Amino acid sequence: MKILLRNSPEARWQKLEPFQFGGPDGEKKLESLLEKSPDLLTTEGGQPILFFKAQATLGNNAVDLLGVDADGKIVIVECKLGANREARRMVVGQILEYASQLRGMSYGDFEKMLTGSSDLSLMEMARQHVSEDAWSEDNFRPNVERGLELGDFRLVIAINGMNDELKRIIEYLKARGGVRLEALELQQFTDKTSGVEALVPEIYGMPERIVGPTPTRVIRAWNWESFAVDAAQKGLDSEQIKAIKQFHDRLRTDLRAEIKWGTGSTYGWFGAKWQFCSAAVIGASSNGKLSFAFGSLVTSDVEKEFRERLRKLAVDLGLPVAEDFETKFPNYDFNWSGKADLLLESLKAILPPRPLVADSTT
Repeated sequence: MKILLRNSPEARWQKLEPFQFGGPDGEKKLESLLEKSPDLLTTEGGQPILFFKAQATLGNNAVDLLGVDADGKIVIVECKLGANREARRMVVGQILEYASQLRGMSYGDFEKMLTGSSDLSLMEMARQHVSEDAWSEDNFRPNVERGLELGDFRLVIAINGMNDELKRIIEYLKARGGVRLEALELQQFTDKTSGVEALVPEIYGMPERIVGPTPTRVIRAWNWESFAVDAAQKGLDSEQIKAIKQFHDRLRTDLRAEIKWGTGSTYGWFGAKWQFCSAAVIGASSNGKLSFAFGSLVTSDVEKEFRERLRKLAVDLGLPVAEDFETKFPNYDFNWSGKADLLLESLKAILPPRPLVADSTT
């Protein structure tokens, strides 16, 4: 491959010379490059890789790069130099081993791997890397959980020079299905005179390539009717749906909450917001989950005091609460038909005085 460069229409084209990620620290250079520029690894869905964690500890191993994209797809990257023939053969088994170790891991353990010593939750870290109109909080965590449960990961070998052996393996796995293995080839070029550098990324094994504008995410406008239909389709019985409807209605009438509806396409969600808080802090999903947004109650002393009361409420209901709950957004399986009344009365008892009068949202 030839890369030519000029800085004006009248100038002569200058050929850039290949600059390899060679030497004993070549793989570390590849790793560092991707950690700092995760957008080099494009996705067929148009969603960016939000961030990578380098040298993430997994059992007795250290994964070169572990990350997640805006849709909640988990990405495992192993870096290898094309000149190391033995390493090329080993890397396929190595990355499959990492995937097998990650499969079945809980969301909490995975979150700790990615966030490390940060005070932020995985959800909060995601929010820092993508705008609200390009991201669905409703979809993110369920997709991460589903990936962990099924072992549905994106496996990528980052390499400085592609070879026929690795191409054949990737094409074979792509044709057979079941395991998604890709290679990201990164070729670097430089003009020694000016110091200008160029990087040429090429992905092999991607299921399909997106051409044209980046697609926007699907936004669904939920209301109670569509929520109830989706809940029935997801297997909730009539008693559970009736109890969630009672929860929805009494949040507005008895507890004078403003109802906020989610916009995700995977499942419906609604939550209760009051004047003292900046976001909906307790809600229900059409898959039957009860959700608490402890991590949204961080701004004022009133919010923080209510967060502690909400934590105690969850404990009294028999729900597990993490020690570092202040940054969490847990979703719980909940016995709606048996405990909805208790939940409402307990919630009413802990609300600060004079909550917001509900609007006409249904």
